[in-house]
Amino acid sequence: MVLPFLIGGYALYAGTSVRGVIWMVAFFLAVVGCVFLHEMGHAYAARRYGVSVFDILLLPIGGIARLKSLPARPSEEMWVALAGPLVNLFIALALLPALWYWPRHEWLPYLNNYDLGSALVCLSLFNAAVFVFNLIPAFPLDGGRILRAGLCQTMTRLKSTRITSWVSRIIGLSLLAYGIYEGSFFLMGFALFIFIIASREMGSAVVNAYLSDTMISSLAKDARAFDPVTPIDEIIEYLQRSKHGGAIIMDECCPIGFVNLRMLERLDEHTTHVGNLEMPTVICHDSNTPLREVSQQFSVFPRSIAIEENDGRPVGYLDLDLLDQGFQAFAKTV
Repeated sequence: MVLPFLIGGYALYAGTSVRGVIWMVAFFLAVVGCVFLHEMGHAYAARRYGVSVFDILLLPIGGIARLKSLPARPSEEMWVALAGPLVNLFIALALLPALWYWPRHEWLPYLNNYDLGSALVCLSLFNAAVFVFNLIPAFPLDGGRILRAGLCQTMTRLKSTRITSWVSRIIGLSLLAYGIYEGSFFLMGFALFIFIIASREMGSAVVNAYLSDTMISSLAKDARAFDPVTPIDEIIEYLQRSKHGGAIIMDECCPIGFVNLRMLERLDEHTTHVGNLEMPTVICHDSNTPLREVSQQFSVFPRSIAIEENDGRPVGYLDLDLLDQGFQAFAKTV
């Protein structure tokens, strides 16, 4: 809330009348209110589709409604993205009668017309401009998300994000060229911002595709189960022969730990049975579990081990390093 005081102070310094200062500050607050209503439109639509909203951030360059997740269906995502611009369109149409004051003002109405008609006309034009601007099909604007949601109707989210990212880059390149031609640092900066966000959206889409479409069974390494009373020498002998380097320790009903050669090499000679070791936490997952659930485990327990089970029997293991290696290989194929 520092900006209104900065605007008022600068206006006074520039010799604006007290009435003009009040007008400018009130108009700025009205603009902030419209931006807030724009984000509330996104938030309301998201809540209608069962998506939680963390909060709404108001920034000098606009607002952001931070959602906990994206809607499940592309059509729902499209409506969530479209809800914000529609709020601005409604406000612009609601203020349309203010254009009756048009003959009193020059084109465009300048801010030195410190009356109600000028304020309403400016506010109507501002919302109309926000509506049109946000429909530009480029990230991070709503138009980019609408385009991606539309493409998702007929193709995968990863492919639709890639196409939208390229469209965003083309628009960004056009803005950059025009900004250089006009000498506009604002356009050049906004073009760079589009490039950055388009790259981030593409990277996020690759991660989401990897975590959502890949099952633990396609990445887990084979492992053999051992009883806690198994002598350590026997497990070391197995690990030296095994190319995967992992052994699951389980009691009568479920896995209780995991060891590899690196862990066993640091033991003293007095430790004879694997059951006496301090082992990392293990969490069991069915073979058809997507990697998204496994990644949630590693976000809470980074040093834990994910155990793959098939019909209740442990058949493999996955750690954070294997998860990262799998992502690097996946990213090269998309």
